[in-house]
Amino acid sequence: MSNPNVEWQPLPPGYGQPFVEEKEIRFMGVAATPQHRLGCAALDAALIFCTFGIGWLIWSMVLWGQGQSPAKNILKTRVYSSNTGRPATWGHMAVREVLIWFAIYLTSIFISLFTFGFGFILYCAAFAVDAFWIFKDGENQRVMDIVVKTFVVNEAARI
Repeated sequence: MSNPNVEWQPLPPGYGQPFVEEKEIRFMGVAATPQHRLGCAALDAALIFCTFGIGWLIWSMVLWGQGQSPAKNILKTRVYSSNTGRPATWGHMAVREVLIWFAIYLTSIFISLFTFGFGFILYCAAFAVDAFWIFKDGENQRVMDIVVKTFVVNEAARI
């Protein structure tokens, strides 16, 4: 039942459309170089080893809301969402850093049950391809960045 005293107006153009256009937004900063990205990965690995994984996970969970991991925080890099142009959210980082790799790991275990350890080789190959994909083109993105629509910016570098 409609109210006769309310005057209805047409919706503005573009109402209900996504705020961000389909094209990818780039942060007005400097993309992290492949060397910087590999340095972050090496530092994260060292921190995981030194803290037995537990300290790194707790520290990470605190920093994910800012679009960072412990190594990214130390080396002044940040993960941005390609859709919004803002730092990645906590959930986005959790998917990027843990959930997808855990799913790949479980898949490799399942494959290993039937192939006598071949799943572990596939997991290592997936990890290597993801790590070195940053050298493929000028985008400096890992496969994981492409999948979850993120990019990494070196905030220590000035434009």
